[in-house]
Amino acid sequence: MKDSFENVKKIYLKNVAPFLVASKKYKSTIPGLYEPNKNCVKITGFSNELMVLQSKQRPRKLIIFGDDGK
Repeated sequence: MKDSFENVKKIYLKNVAPFLVASKKYKSTIPGLYEPNKNCVKITGFSNELMVLQSKQRPRKLIIFGDDGK
Protein backbone atom coordinates (compact mmCIF):
# COMPACT_ATOMS: atom_id res chain seq x y z
CA MET A 1 0.00 0.00 0.00
CA LYS A 2 1.38 3.39 -1.00
CA ASP A 3 1.83 6.14 1.55
CA SER A 4 -0.85 8.84 1.17
CA PHE A 5 1.81 11.53 1.66
CA GLU A 6 4.07 10.21 -1.08
CA ASN A 7 3.09 12.90 -3.60
CA VAL A 8 3.01 15.87 -1.21
CA LYS A 9 5.33 18.61 -2.49
CA LYS A 10 4.66 21.35 0.06
CA ILE A 11 3.34 21.71 3.58
CA TYR A 12 1.98 24.92 5.05
CA LEU A 13 3.89 26.05 8.12
CA LYS A 14 0.70 27.19 9.89
CA ASN A 15 -0.46 23.54 9.92
CA VAL A 16 2.67 22.09 11.52
CA ALA A 17 4.16 24.96 13.56
CA PRO A 18 1.63 27.79 14.03
CA PHE A 19 3.77 29.37 16.78
CA LEU A 20 6.50 30.10 14.18
CA VAL A 21 4.01 31.92 11.95
CA ALA A 22 2.57 33.90 14.87
CA SER A 23 5.91 35.05 16.31
CA LYS A 24 7.52 38.20 14.98
CA LYS A 25 10.52 38.77 17.29
CA TYR A 26 13.26 36.23 17.58
CA LYS A 27 16.47 36.40 19.59
CA SER A 28 18.18 33.61 17.65
CA THR A 29 20.61 33.99 14.82
CA ILE A 30 20.28 32.20 11.52
CA PRO A 31 22.05 28.83 11.71
CA GLY A 32 25.48 28.91 10.08
CA LEU A 33 25.80 32.72 10.11
CA TYR A 34 27.01 33.27 13.69
CA GLU A 35 30.51 34.68 14.07
CA PRO A 36 31.88 35.78 17.46
CA ASN A 37 32.47 39.54 17.88
CA LYS A 38 30.48 40.41 14.75
CA ASN A 39 27.00 41.79 14.23
CA CYS A 40 24.80 38.68 13.85
CA VAL A 41 21.91 38.34 11.42
CA LYS A 42 18.75 37.75 13.47
CA ILE A 43 15.69 35.79 12.36
CA THR A 44 12.73 37.98 11.38
CA GLY A 45 10.41 35.27 10.07
CA PHE A 46 9.86 32.08 8.14
CA SER A 47 8.41 31.21 4.75
CA ASN A 48 4.76 30.13 4.86
CA GLU A 49 5.53 26.91 2.99
CA LEU A 50 7.84 23.97 3.63
CA MET A 51 9.03 22.28 0.46
CA VAL A 52 9.12 18.48 0.70
CA LEU A 53 12.19 17.21 -1.12
CA GLN A 54 11.75 14.13 -3.27
CA SER A 55 14.16 11.70 -1.67
CA LYS A 56 13.68 8.53 0.33
CA GLN A 57 13.51 10.24 3.75
CA ARG A 58 11.33 13.13 2.45
CA PRO A 59 13.23 15.99 4.17
CA ARG A 60 11.65 19.44 4.40
CA LYS A 61 13.24 22.70 3.29
CA LEU A 62 12.40 25.71 5.46
CA ILE A 63 13.28 29.22 4.29
CA ILE A 64 14.35 31.61 7.07
CA PHE A 65 14.30 35.40 6.61
CA GLY A 66 16.95 37.54 8.31
CA ASP A 67 17.03 41.16 9.45
CA ASP A 68 19.58 41.86 6.71
CA GLY A 69 16.83 41.51 4.09
CA LYS A 70 18.02 38.13 2.81
